[in-house]
Amino acid sequence: MATAGVAYTVTDLGSLGGSITEAFGINNQGEVVGESTTAINPSNGTGGYNQPFLWKPTTPNGTTGTMYSLDPGYSSSSYVGQGLAINGLGQVAGVEGTSAGYKTFLWTPSQNNGVTGSLVNLNIPVAAGTWVYGMNSSGQVVGVTGSAASSEAFLWQPDVTNGASGSTQDLGFLPGGTTSWAGGINDNGQVVGGSNNTAFIWTASSGMLPLTTPTGDGSAGEEINKAGEAVGYLVTGNTVGGATTYTYHAAI
Repeated sequence: MATAGVAYTVTDLGSLGGSITEAFGINNQGEVVGESTTAINPSNGTGGYNQPFLWKPTTPNGTTGTMYSLDPGYSSSSYVGQGLAINGLGQVAGVEGTSAGYKTFLWTPSQNNGVTGSLVNLNIPVAAGTWVYGMNSSGQVVGVTGSAASSEAFLWQPDVTNGASGSTQDLGFLPGGTTSWAGGINDNGQVVGGSNNTAFIWTASSGMLPLTTPTGDGSAGEEINKAGEAVGYLVTGNTVGGATTYTYHAAI
């Protein structure tokens, strides 16, 4: 007997006037964040800037809505802004800047799940490899900063729950490691990620510990839920004609 397909609706979120839109995160209200280009002025060629956006559905989890720029003040051709993670209150974390320098940011709505708010610099040291990967309901933010050769997972902790000021903690590496990145954080403050091709879990009490996974050539944790269940990937290699092919497996 054939299995019925899952019914779903695909919604075009539109853009901020330009031709490119990419979404990176969604919360339980159906609010979406990402980046979108603005329109190009045909008379002088200005515009086309990549802005971080919030798309808010007309009703929670609805299929119609409106897209808003989180930082419309930039007007540089080298400007790039990306909303990368959003929590249930509508706080957004991301990166933005110009060729002169980039920053990680936190945007907090004036009221829960609102469309106007304020954007602050998280003051996380920014390099070419800096990225935000996750945020929980308390406003804690995780990601990676540094270069491919020297990257380190970070946790940004607000001074008060969902506050706009806070401090950054480097999460370190697994023993013998020199690189790490954080992929997700749950509401208990547990963090998962990877350090030198090994999946890890980090807690404030125990620090960074390796996650036990089946034997493979590499692994990483990418998300973790309230129960502490983590998902990620495991890489296994097979040699074919002198070359190694890799298969990525979802794992829990």
